[in-house]
Amino acid sequence: MKARIQLVGDRCIHVVFENRIDLTINLQVHKMVQLVKEKNLSGVRDVLPGYNTVVVLFDHEGTSHSVLQRELEDLVHLSVASQANDQEVVTVPVWYDPHVGPDLEDTAQYCGLNPQELIDRHTGSTYPVFMLGFAPGFPYLGQMDPSLAAPRLKEPRTKIPGGSVGIAGEQTGVYPLDSPGGWRIIGQTPLDLFDVHRDQPFLLAPGNLVQFKAISEIEYHRMVKDKNQAKEEGPPKAPIGHDQIENREQDLTKEDPSLLITHGGFSTSIQDLGRQGYLAYGVPRSGAADPISHTYANRLVGNPDGAATLEMTLIGGQFTFQKAVNFAITGAFMHPKLNGSDLPMWSTCQAKPGDKLTFGASVTGMRTYLALEGGIDVPEVLGSRSTYERAGLGGHRGRGLQKGDSLTAMTPCKPLGKERQTVPPGHKPAYGHHWTLCTMAGAQADAFSKEALDTFFQGEYEVSQQLDRMGIRLQGEAIHHLEGPDILSEPIVPGAIQIPGNGQPIIMGVEAQTSGGYTKIGQVCSADLWKLGQIRPGDTLSFVPTKLEEALDLKQATYPLQAAGYTRRFDIRIGSRHYTALVESVDK
Repeated sequence: MKARIQLVGDRCIHVVFENRIDLTINLQVHKMVQLVKEKNLSGVRDVLPGYNTVVVLFDHEGTSHSVLQRELEDLVHLSVASQANDQEVVTVPVWYDPHVGPDLEDTAQYCGLNPQELIDRHTGSTYPVFMLGFAPGFPYLGQMDPSLAAPRLKEPRTKIPGGSVGIAGEQTGVYPLDSPGGWRIIGQTPLDLFDVHRDQPFLLAPGNLVQFKAISEIEYHRMVKDKNQAKEEGPPKAPIGHDQIENREQDLTKEDPSLLITHGGFSTSIQDLGRQGYLAYGVPRSGAADPISHTYANRLVGNPDGAATLEMTLIGGQFTFQKAVNFAITGAFMHPKLNGSDLPMWSTCQAKPGDKLTFGASVTGMRTYLALEGGIDVPEVLGSRSTYERAGLGGHRGRGLQKGDSLTAMTPCKPLGKERQTVPPGHKPAYGHHWTLCTMAGAQADAFSKEALDTFFQGEYEVSQQLDRMGIRLQGEAIHHLEGPDILSEPIVPGAIQIPGNGQPIIMGVEAQTSGGYTKIGQVCSADLWKLGQIRPGDTLSFVPTKLEEALDLKQATYPLQAAGYTRRFDIRIGSRHYTALVESVDK
């Protein structure tokens, strides 16, 4: 079976088979994912399956896109899969009702049915699980009765409750967690499709078959009650991905903490550089929304780049040091003060026991980073200390920091040298209220006319109030599709720019859903991904068309990943814009 192989952005290659939901095609997709993993191709960082798409994430330090494309072409010819046998059937009970299925009646009307006819047809088939994506454990179910096919909502909802059962195009599925989404919601299941405390956290897996079963409101509430009671009565379990986490957390509370949280600010969480290898299960990478500031903060106190830091959003927290600690503050300026006196940012500082560190609100930029020497000591979950609040993963008990929490640094404080470590002024990222994002063509750029692409690249957009670590919604001149906004759901990565039915762009953030079904007009280049962590509501931005060679040069100039003492100057011209970047390591 032939496939189209295309470079998307500067770090993704899409392998696209026939554009339809078909079990034979999907089996070939999963076979190719298996082959990519077995071959351990140089430079490959992750590989993700879709219905008919394989997305390969890579970096140019380990390979070139042309070499990798040739290797993937060879694997396409080997990825012939046999039919699956002995598929497990999982029954999913659903309360179909407008109270929990706000689109039930409208969807039935769109399909020329009454609600009961829609329910009967939805429960009258078994559905193969083609992939997991979007959110942890979200099953994409195909082979739905064609009479139930209905397009996604023109404007995605900002919050859909976990357990919601939806329809989008020719597919159906279940939202495991509260999240944004554009599917038509027709009911609610009491089952938890994802539970980090279970031995097997994902209820479903590719290859399973799902049978929906209609239940009454009374049955629904009884099952929810029984589920919650079982959780309360059962023995507490640690989250997956880390052995003996509960014992580790108990050990941490016995130690003398380094930092006491007296106020958590607007939103403060523990982040590192994120978790890898779980995108295919719907678990986003998470990590620092601005990895540049995070990395500089760690280097100022001698930490590895991936050590855990505190990420504060818009309004910083208040902290009391319990031990002598070397620390550094980078990112957006939040008026940091130590015992009421102004503190320098982008510099190494030292606190004594009892010192009080306070922050205010940022003026420009969105997020500020606080690094403690040694890194913040919390357990790893799925290979990372990063907090993913939507699923209760990682960080401090899977949530943002609150008054009364305490944290411990991983190593004792060393005496601060005579010379303070400081990032030179020319090396600090510049924040403002207008941002330019270097952008390459998206996976579905051909779904837009030249006029629509001109509108996208020549226009200016305002950042709406609807933004978080998952994505940024923009407001501006609408971008029109040649045919329609919907595609077969496929893997999606941070920096992808979706255009839903309302024509308003949505930029995917560091906790972007791992798959999506709206057309993607562009892909923010790797070098500018850090900006997505600092853009704030009310800011404006524009997209700069960028070639691959320019994107790679800019990435090399932007990320401070050189050896100690290494300094370089880059002068780069992209379109009509000129960039000058100075990079100097600030390692001790």
